[in-house]
Amino acid sequence: MKGGSRKKSAESLPNRETYQRLNFLHQASQVLATTPGSAQHKLSTFYSKSFKRLAQKHVLRLSPQIKRTLCRGCDGIMVPGLTADVQRLTQPNRQELTRTVCETCGSYRQYPISVPSRPLFEDRARTMSDINGEHVPVPPSAAKTYASSATLAAEKTVAQPTAPSHPTTA
Repeated sequence: MKGGSRKKSAESLPNRETYQRLNFLHQASQVLATTPGSAQHKLSTFYSKSFKRLAQKHVLRLSPQIKRTLCRGCDGIMVPGLTADVQRLTQPNRQELTRTVCETCGSYRQYPISVPSRPLFEDRARTMSDINGEHVPVPPSAAKTYASSATLAAEKTVAQPTAPSHPTTA
């Protein structure tokens, strides 16, 4: 079937093995971080470092929720209440922040609590098939614009007077 459009299956996912390995490393790191003991903590940090290196090596885009669980200082996994302390802050400009402080090295990550003005990449409903032109969903804001444009066009056609087909005599 040359030239025809084919649906991509799960087997044709590029870097499938890499994603599976990343999944294993992240899950193992989380499990070991919740287990008490220094040997488990060191192994958890090793898995986190391996996770980060593998993602960088293959130039893969990670979810912001996953990135927020990794410490930038020691590359360990930050589990709230066990390996990290979570604080809620308010800046002078009234912006609320969540600060996650690593208990191992003391470094912290902070990000706004409120809804970002710009949606995260993963929250947009675009995939590689969308970019390639197979299917591009219309965002809700654009759908409203398109709908209002269509309504305006329909109103203009209805509101325009039509010339009578035959002359009327008075």
